[in-house]
Amino acid sequence: MLITGIIEPSWNFVSKSMVKTSQLQDFDIKQSDMIGNVAESGCLYLIVNEFIELINNKSYRQAYDLLSQDLKDSHYPNVSSFEAFCKKSLSSKYGKDFEILNYKQLNEGKYLCKVRFLDLSTSETGIQPQSDIEDDMIININTAGKYSISLSGLLNSHKLNISEKTGEIRIAINRINKFYDATALDIEVYNGENKKIDLIDNKNEAGKMNVIVSYMSPSGGGEHGKSAIFDKYGAFRRTDYSINPKSKSSFELFFDVKPQDEVFKLGFNNIRVGNEVRKLELWR
Repeated sequence: MLITGIIEPSWNFVSKSMVKTSQLQDFDIKQSDMIGNVAESGCLYLIVNEFIELINNKSYRQAYDLLSQDLKDSHYPNVSSFEAFCKKSLSSKYGKDFEILNYKQLNEGKYLCKVRFLDLSTSETGIQPQSDIEDDMIININTAGKYSISLSGLLNSHKLNISEKTGEIRIAINRINKFYDATALDIEVYNGENKKIDLIDNKNEAGKMNVIVSYMSPSGGGEHGKSAIFDKYGAFRRTDYSINPKSKSSFELFFDVKPQDEVFKLGFNNIRVGNEVRKLELWR
C-alpha cells in the first residue's frame, strides 16, 4: 500500500545524553508505549546499534534478516548482495561508531532517522569529520515490538509489469520504489537493433528533459510532470545510458516526486538510434 498523508513534523534533535549506551540498558525495544523524545530516541538508538554491531561482526545473515521486505525485494535479493554492499559502503573505516543526528515519526510505528557513520580517525582523534557518511534509515516497529530497517529512506516498493517497444528496442518498468524524498523506477532496456542506442541524450544538462514522469497529486491540480534526476542525489551522469546492439541494461531512475503522488506514465522523448530519434511512452 502506498504511504499516504505523510506530514512534515518537526525534527526531533537527539542530544548525546539521550543516546549513551550506558543510559539505555533499561529500554525495552518491545515496549509499546514509546512516548516522549528520550524513550523514542533510546529505542531507535538500540535498533540502529544492533544493526551496526551485526555488520561490524560480519554477521551479515542476521543483519540481512533485519531489513524490510521492500528493501530486500528492490535492492538486496539475497544475503550475498547485501554483504557486498556492506563491504563496499561500510568498510572497516566506517560503521564502528555512529550517531543519530535527528529523527521524526512519519506515522504510527514508522520513523525516519538521519544516521551519521563516523570516520574512525575522527572518533579517535576528535578532529572535525572529513569523510563521514550519512544515511536516511526508515525504522518500522509493529505493535508486537518487532522491527525492520530500510536504508536510503525507502518506504515501500512494488513490482510492476509494464513494457513497450519501438522497433527492436524494448523498455520495461519492473518496479516502482517510493522513498521518503523521491520516487524511483527500475527499468530494463533491451536493444535489439544493430546499432548502439543512447537512451538519454547526455551531452549536456538539457538532457534531463529527455525522460519525464507524469503523476497525479492528492492535493489536486491535475497532471504534473517531472524530469529525471538520474541518481538520488541529483548528479547528472554522462556515460551510463548507452546500450550496445543485442544487449540489455538496467537502470534506477529517480524523480523528485513525493511518495504519496501517483505515477501513471513514463516518457522517453529522445532515444537516439544512430541519427534517428524515437519516442516511447509507458502507461500504468
